[in-house]
Amino acid sequence: MGGLLIAGCLDDDETANGDEANGEAGNGDEENGEDQEDSRDDATIAAEHIDDADRNLEQAISTFEDELDAVDSIEDGHFDISLIQSYIDDGESDLDEAAEYASQDQRDEIDARRDLITFLREFVAVFESVDAGVEDIETADSYIDAERFSDAIDRTDSAHSHFQDASSSAEAAQDAYADVDRDVLESLSDINPNELQSAIDEMQTIVDSMVPLADGFASLISGLELFLDGLEHFEREEWHSSYERIEDSEDEFSDAVTAFRDGEEIAPGDIRDDFTEFTCAAENFETAAGHWAAAARAAEDGDWDRADEESQLGNEALESDCEIGI
Repeated sequence: MGGLLIAGCLDDDETANGDEANGEAGNGDEENGEDQEDSRDDATIAAEHIDDADRNLEQAISTFEDELDAVDSIEDGHFDISLIQSYIDDGESDLDEAAEYASQDQRDEIDARRDLITFLREFVAVFESVDAGVEDIETADSYIDAERFSDAIDRTDSAHSHFQDASSSAEAAQDAYADVDRDVLESLSDINPNELQSAIDEMQTIVDSMVPLADGFASLISGLELFLDGLEHFEREEWHSSYERIEDSEDEFSDAVTAFRDGEEIAPGDIRDDFTEFTCAAENFETAAGHWAAAARAAEDGDWDRADEESQLGNEALESDCEIGI
């Protein structure tokens, strides 16, 4: 009987220990279940943030395309980037949130979208520089009307610098776009990768035409200043000084024609008409300067009939249908 009691006690203890062990094992299974549930919840949260990021990036790209579609002339080269920047910033914040919960596979998705954000930020930089450059050109144009030629040249130089910055940013944007995973683009339901590439190419042609625009304006402004100074000398019958200044203005106008023609060949159809007008105006000034220089030379030689004829031809060249202005 003692043996049975001992055996019974041992059986009870072993059973108790066994149950405890089984209980611990059961708790482990419960913890594993909780871990799996937490992991599943984290992945779901990350996926939701990634979806939010995708919506913001879609809106950023769509707004880019809308801004470009609205460009019908150089004066339309002002871009509202605040909304675009907001979408990009929100998209990046969404990805930062997603990264806190993401699985490894989701981290790869997040990294791929960060490459897209890098491209979009470079694209924003292009818009900013073009916008600043166009504003400088517009200001320079207003200074021309006020005959503030020195100030106009300064603003044109500033425009040239902005357009060069835009060109550098455009190259960086092209490089960044090459690194964007096409699967990411195709996953954005509202975005057509081919249309996005077309938008990038259009922006590139706009940027490429802006530097000749600034160069042409700089030469045109210099030519106008020399030309008007030459006419003042002509009125004072200072024939030689008049001839020298007007002849120099003719060279400047010729340079302007060359620059505007370069831009005309590059510019997309929407703004090519602007360059055509600029080229036309510069050609007329060049022709007028040639006639007025000849008039000054004739007057210096005492050939008054020739001087009168050339000055009349010069005035006729200025009376054209060309419209210049931003």
